[in-house]
Amino acid sequence: MKCVLLLDEERYGKVFLPETLEKLSQKVELIYRPHRTMDADNTRKIIAGADIAITSWGSVKMEKEILDAAPNLKLVAHAAGSVKPIVSPEFIARQIKITSAAVALGVGVAEFIIGAIIMLGKRLKEQVISVDSGGWVAKQGNEAIEMFQARVGIVGAGCVGRHLMKLLGNFDIASIWVYDPYLREQEATKLGSEKKTLKEIFSTCDYICLCAPVNKETTGMIGADLIRTIKENAVFINYARGLFSRRKLDSNLRQSVLIYQFPSRSISCIPKQTLRRFGKLAHLPEARLR
Repeated sequence: MKCVLLLDEERYGKVFLPETLEKLSQKVELIYRPHRTMDADNTRKIIAGADIAITSWGSVKMEKEILDAAPNLKLVAHAAGSVKPIVSPEFIARQIKITSAAVALGVGVAEFIIGAIIMLGKRLKEQVISVDSGGWVAKQGNEAIEMFQARVGIVGAGCVGRHLMKLLGNFDIASIWVYDPYLREQEATKLGSEKKTLKEIFSTCDYICLCAPVNKETTGMIGADLIRTIKENAVFINYARGLFSRRKLDSNLRQSVLIYQFPSRSISCIPKQTLRRFGKLAHLPEARLR
């Protein structure tokens, strides 16, 4: 069975370990022709006659002209998260099977968020800055908070959100609140959480973790009105990025800012367009442009 890797040179060495490719080559005829860019022309040439195609970040959408070159294509294994950049109407019409690494990637993301919760709650970066500058006592209003008996809010119960709930079960927290319109009450209970509204989560939780996917339904659902309700000294981690309401924010810039402390709040990954709402946010010593 012929399996082609549709990855450019840069991603080839980053996505797969050599031993992984060796194991794979024992199961299929593995073909890889390195290219600087994996554009439509190169993809069409490489995929010709393939039974299986492995895609990843940077791979092109499987349009008709590409699929015509591979009439025997039975499976696309997407070594990344969302398959939206790959799937086309023609792809769906041909009923080609597709799988992705979204669940596996969600594990690592959830683990990162746990680390961020602990680090941001402890105000680690501010403490390091204080020690480096010769200080020791935390600034007033920058009090660290513990996970002990804290309320954690999660927006989005996808691969990341679900694994995050599982990991949070190892901590002595008060409760997990979750917002996801597609999550049933019974399922939320099995995950050890309670379904709540966005307003309840943003105004009440000690830690707020934004894990929802970026799509037409979620884009813009987090507005300045919700951000303003975050309680004092809480931690807000926006791992989803572009879900802030464009109607209520002043710019379309996508660049974001990483902030550990602003008005007694710890905020991660806020889009740069939010800056005009929060004044001199980017000039704080704790802020770092991403």
